[in-house]
Amino acid sequence: MTSRDERNSLYQKRRRYYIFGQNSDSFVKHNRLYGHIGLVSSFLFSPDGFNYAIAAAPDADETEIQQITALQDSFNQDVQDDGIGDEIAEAVTWSLIYDTVICKQGWNDITKQQFITRINPFMFGVFDESLTDFASQPALCHMFIINYDEACERLVRAGKGSMISLLKTADGEEDTGLPNVVTQLVVAATGGSNLSGAIQGEVNPSYDPSPTFRARVTAPMVPMYELTVWDSDRNDYRTFTMLEPDIVLSDSLQVIEAIKKAGGKENKDYASDTNFFLPKEHPYTPITPFAMDQYFWGDCHEEHLITLQDWSSTRLDQINDLLDQQANPSKVFSGFMGIDDEKFGALGSGDNWVADSTPGAKVDRLYPQMPEDLFAEYAQIGNLMMEASGLTEIVAGKGTGGARGGKQAKQMQITGGGRIRRVAVGLEKPLVRIGDIGVKLKMKNDDQPIKLDNEKLPEFLPAQAPTDFTMRVSGHSHSPLFTMETEEMATLLLKSRSIDQDMFLRMLHPPQMTAMLHSLKQRQKAEALARQKQQQLEALTGKHPPKTRDRSGEE
Repeated sequence: MTSRDERNSLYQKRRRYYIFGQNSDSFVKHNRLYGHIGLVSSFLFSPDGFNYAIAAAPDADETEIQQITALQDSFNQDVQDDGIGDEIAEAVTWSLIYDTVICKQGWNDITKQQFITRINPFMFGVFDESLTDFASQPALCHMFIINYDEACERLVRAGKGSMISLLKTADGEEDTGLPNVVTQLVVAATGGSNLSGAIQGEVNPSYDPSPTFRARVTAPMVPMYELTVWDSDRNDYRTFTMLEPDIVLSDSLQVIEAIKKAGGKENKDYASDTNFFLPKEHPYTPITPFAMDQYFWGDCHEEHLITLQDWSSTRLDQINDLLDQQANPSKVFSGFMGIDDEKFGALGSGDNWVADSTPGAKVDRLYPQMPEDLFAEYAQIGNLMMEASGLTEIVAGKGTGGARGGKQAKQMQITGGGRIRRVAVGLEKPLVRIGDIGVKLKMKNDDQPIKLDNEKLPEFLPAQAPTDFTMRVSGHSHSPLFTMETEEMATLLLKSRSIDQDMFLRMLHPPQMTAMLHSLKQRQKAEALARQKQQQLEALTGKHPPKTRDRSGEE
């Protein structure tokens, strides 16, 4: 956690830019970053249609293949029902804002569902930040904040109630405690040679309430750490929990040994001597869209857009100032005698007049010089944002760029979107790990039987499914950039009879796919029964109907 404070200052700045459009808790006139980050995120990942493909081993028999297929359908349904896809979508969005977001998976014994939570990167640490391969990290640390009462309860359960007085509380770490208007104070001068003297400044007070998006917690909180370390002697991960300051609560090795000595029914859940989670696995998966060489946290995409956002805000303020000057220009009064401020003010508004006996008195209005296209440069800033994210107009759906047909437009979309497509493909590695962990959690904890389409085979529990399988993201279904290609490939394979209608539906994964597959099975059974009756009738009568050919030329 050495770099936590340094990274946290960056993350808070990036968060303010995403929400407010500037490094302040007040909104700019137009925050381009907010919409642009959402656009990039929607291209990289969309939960609609997102599904996994689980393939059995090459030497698997027919029963194992059917079990793996049924397990795949059940798990994909869990991904949708348990909100796994929605949480991943949020993680991808915030990984563009911060640089990395950690996903933590688990199983809820009460709801009998798996879950996934997002860990902000400033609440997480790795042993060696120069290692970009997450699997090579020998130690991982997750920091979170718990209620003081809960921390006391944990100490009592651990037999360390005497150490309650040593607990270190952390309340309002990110809140200055000052009113929002004071945080906008602009220092104009200081008394003395340093900042220790009196400070003079100015602030434009705003009495309209505005959101700060900061959680307010009145109860004292205690930092808690969950340290996951690879134990070379046990050949598995080992977990320690600790409260500040340096109060060790538990060691997974000692806890599991105590459970096994007690002879409880929980013994069957711990196949490892040190790992509560899964043997040789931990629950964390980092999502880093833009990897960086020799730096675990990767590159922050928003950092490349912040200067453009500042430029956009500056130009928009200047445009607004020009329009204000055009509507209410500055005035030069010449020749007037004894005119006061009230007359000056009245002369600038409509349906007002001033009488003056001085000959040659006049008022000249100083209109600003307006450019021919006031918003040209402002619009170009938006194009630069698109270019910085690897998005072209045709990829974003703004035009075909002179394409003569659908195939040419598609080819231009693929070629023009090479950069953003590469980032989307790179997300498949963490997505596959999330799916692999999710299936293993389902096989370990889910006691709901899974039915097979083949009525001759009995239903089975997820734990009884074959463990030798491969996990993939089905047809790049996580990104809308590949939707058209997947549909065309599925259609081509169906026409060439390389796949059947069942596999065609699984590749497209439309809404209500389960109902469609059930209806397809019923139609196939009815058609098979009709063919059987027709063959029996032909055998009895000796009459055969004339041969016909379908569109593919088959009899």
